[in-house]
Amino acid sequence: MDGLRRPLILALAVTLVACGADSPVETRDTDHRTVYGTASKGPLSGSVIRAYGVDDRGVQLQPALAETVTDSFGAWSLEVPAGMPLLIESSGGVYVDEADPEPDPAARRHVQLGPADHFMALLPTDSDSVALNLYTDALLRKTLAETQGENFLDVFAQNRSFFMAAFGFDILTVQPADPIAPASLSSIQERQYAMALGGAANIVNALAVANQLVQPNFAVLAALMQ
Repeated sequence: MDGLRRPLILALAVTLVACGADSPVETRDTDHRTVYGTASKGPLSGSVIRAYGVDDRGVQLQPALAETVTDSFGAWSLEVPAGMPLLIESSGGVYVDEADPEPDPAARRHVQLGPADHFMALLPTDSDSVALNLYTDALLRKTLAETQGENFLDVFAQNRSFFMAAFGFDILTVQPADPIAPASLSSIQERQYAMALGGAANIVNALAVANQLVQPNFAVLAALMQ
């Protein structure tokens, strides 16, 4: 009996291995993560989004690690390396001027940004979402101006807390609602963010008028951010 049992056990083992050979093995990619956000002045449609590495001095590292384009709502997502902070940049795109006094939203002025017109933000390792707009760009500019040596990330964390206290929410991880037509399900913070962007648009338009410009250009936006 023992002589028969051993071949049967071996045959069963071979059969089980053979059956499992074609079974899919689930694996998890721990080297990458999916990040997402919105690019906005109003929502920037057709804006190129790129992700870059950054060193301890805040220097942007080349080349870009990933690239995509925003949809009509300014939304985007990217697959990027995990475990590292990233500089996220929007380039170009079209937005509807939320400060245009035209009562019909569909008839309001559309503004085209050029390829060299950028909004930037730092995406920390503790977040998978980041907003891109003049406020996140100003936060990054302030941090770069105050960085001494290799303390960029520490200075950024301090300034991020400062902006959170000023706005009442985290301007990096909260995604602003559309200032012209906020979605009905938008949170209070998302609506507050939209109002903050709308307020900035009024300032930008006033600066454009004061400088006798037909419409605001990115140089006015850059001056405000700086």
